[in-house]
Amino acid sequence: MAKILIVDDSNLMRRNLKILLERAGHQVVGEAADGLEAYRQYVVTQPDIVTMDITMPNMNGIEAVQKILAGYPEACIMIISAIDQKSMVLEAIKLGAKHYIIKPVTEQKIVQTVEQLLASQTADSEAGQEAEANSERAADEHEGPLPAFSMENRDGWIILTFRGGIEEQALEQARLSVQGLLFMKPLKVGFHFVDISSLSPSQISVFGGLAAAIEQAEGSAKAICADQSLYRKLSEQAIFSTVQAE
Repeated sequence: MAKILIVDDSNLMRRNLKILLERAGHQVVGEAADGLEAYRQYVVTQPDIVTMDITMPNMNGIEAVQKILAGYPEACIMIISAIDQKSMVLEAIKLGAKHYIIKPVTEQKIVQTVEQLLASQTADSEAGQEAEANSERAADEHEGPLPAFSMENRDGWIILTFRGGIEEQALEQARLSVQGLLFMKPLKVGFHFVDISSLSPSQISVFGGLAAAIEQAEGSAKAICADQSLYRKLSEQAIFSTVQAE
């Protein structure tokens, strides 16, 4: 169970999020309609996770992310945004927000993301180098599968994570994510293959193209492989400037 602070200037959106989160067994410890109130509520409630809207009066979501993280660097903030706010979402991630969800929000999407963030928090508190392995074990203790594709900020790196095989939908999400990231400076993108032992030639071609686009934008692209055979194959293919084994 997570303690969650909901931040959104829409009463309806706050109510709907509260219903979804409480139905999933989480505790909503506070609500805020603007960024300034979000900061005040954070200080009082010390939530595990904050759901943060972008466009709000008095202080917007970007400013709120910056203010909260300045005082509480370990804060776990999840952006919930409209699709036309992509550049602002990426700015929030660059500042240190952990994840994002594009509206409309479904129950499956919000619950899976919260579970993923909880798993990641558990892992980070137990071990540094072993954080990802611990995250997977912790995630298994929660209901519902982790998403096949996710994106988060880890120490300045935007990590695109793939689980359970790579379907075309995950590849398309990766393409869109990289396209939206190319304006960032410095740009550092990691492709994390959690439980994947091989990639098809067409998938190798896609990831090679994404890595090339990142490097053309003067960024860095690396692969992170849990499977040793995939690690060796990607090292031989040399499509990423760095290949890292877990």
